[in-house]
Order: sequence, then C-alpha cells, then structure tokens
Amino acid sequence: MRISASQMGTFQNCRRFWFFEKIQKLSSGGPQAHFTFGTVLHATCERWLEGEEDLYPDGWMDSEERDGSISTVTPAEAKSIKRLVQEAIDEGVLRRMDGTQVERELLIPVIEGVDLIGFIDVYRERGEDGLPILEDHKTFSKGSLRYIMNEKQDSPSYLGKNQQLKTYAWASSRLDGYEGDVRLRHNQFPKFPKRAVSVAEAVLPKLEIDNHGEWLKATARDMQRTGKIKD
Repeated sequence: MRISASQMGTFQNCRRFWFFEKIQKLSSGGPQAHFTFGTVLHATCERWLEGEEDLYPDGWMDSEERDGSISTVTPAEAKSIKRLVQEAIDEGVLRRMDGTQVERELLIPVIEGVDLIGFIDVYRERGEDGLPILEDHKTFSKGSLRYIMNEKQDSPSYLGKNQQLKTYAWASSRLDGYEGDVRLRHNQFPKFPKRAVSVAEAVLPKLEIDNHGEWLKATARDMQRTGKIKD
C-alpha cells in the first residue's frame, strides 16, 4: 500500500470516504478545474526556481487535471499569476539558493507493507540558520482566508501543526539521516487583488518530528487494516 499526507488527512476526517475513494476506487465526480489556478502557478514558480529563462512558454496556461482532462486558466487568472509570481520574486518570497531541490520526491516505508509517497514543493538542505527548510506554495481565495496557516503558536492554524509539512519533515529527515529541528515555510499566494503575497514560518523541533513519526506509524496501521475490509 502507498499512502500520502493528503490521504492521511482524508482518513482522519472520514475513514469511509477514504475507503470508497482509495480502496474501492469510486469517483466523487464533478469538474476538477478548481485546481487549475494553483497548478499553473506552482509550475511557473518551479520554472523560476530551476533557473529557466522563459517563465511563460507556449501552453503555460494549461494544466492536466486529476481526471486526465486539460483545463486552462482564464486571461484574467493568467494576468493574476504573472503579477503574483513577479511580486514573490521581487519580495524575496521565491528564492534561488544553493542546495535547493524543487519538487523533491519522497518514498519511504512507514511500516511493513505501507510506503509514504509525496513531493515537497521546495526543499533546501540548509537555510541561513543551518536548518533544513521545507517550503510549500499555497494559493487561497477570500473564502478560505480563515484556513490560512500562521506563525502564532496558540492558534489552531499555527504552521507548526500542519500535518502535511510535519509528515514531510519526518520523511525527509529519515531519508537524509538527519537528527535535528526543521524549518517549515508556507509561501502564500492570494487569488484576489489588494492582498500581498506573504510567508508563514515555524521551526519544528526534533521531538515533535519523532512524535509525529509514531502517529504516522499508528495511522498507517489503521489504514492498512481498513484497506483489507471486503464489505
């Protein structure tokens, strides 16, 4: 079995939904085009971080959606993406640094018979403070403002509580043989005007990474058992 951080989130919220979607392979139906803006923006950020000269080649506005169809951002969305990417470059939100891997692939056993898979948008071996950095690009609309992660440790939306990044921190640390704290970072891109591109950061202590690893193993065991259900 191969699982991802997003699958674990689905499993936490509703085991039955996860079972129908991932084990029974039932489709939830409906259009997938709401992913297009974020997918196209991600791809543009990747091109800049990898040093490509042409950020907007032919077909850059297209995205292959999860159902295999091709969706295209609107001209207004394309203009917004160009503005956001340029602002992120100018303000240092997008940074070219040595020791950077773009779309780093993760594949690591969690327990026997269950592997974790995933991709880190930006992985940096060492930041200015010597800690590895895991960066995730996030787009958000006005309606999802309350879900945006922040740097307030007493907030339910504190970045250090983000399950996906904690999972990636555990996986990358194990793959690298690294024992220490990890810096987490969200590069936040608003899909509406009059709000700037922003950054939220948090340092994840080694103890929390280790504790999260135990949670991952327990969740993986539950997913493995649930995946064997026949009826």
